[in-house]
Amino acid sequence: MAYGDASAALIGEKYGKRRYQIFASKSLEGSIAMFVISFSSFTVGMLFFSAVYSFAVSNVIVAALGVAFMAVLVEGLSPIGFDNLTVPILSAFTFLLLTGGL
Repeated sequence: MAYGDASAALIGEKYGKRRYQIFASKSLEGSIAMFVISFSSFTVGMLFFSAVYSFAVSNVIVAALGVAFMAVLVEGLSPIGFDNLTVPILSAFTFLLLTGGL
């Protein structure tokens, strides 16, 4: 979430041309950056930990896609400032649901 949120802010500020607003003004470019970076960093982290824990690569990809999608969706729907609470909580909940942790 940290890499994704930071990249969304940086890319959105510099290259954000297509804006949308639900509760707060966001850019499509920033949201895409958040998805790509969140997916990439989560996948790399999960593959790293697969050396210690037995994760199937297909499960890692599915979990990474789900968590990245949820992070972007929640970030786009959250009012300014609340995304720092809602994104990590709902992303973790999504991870647990997708990996059978709940």
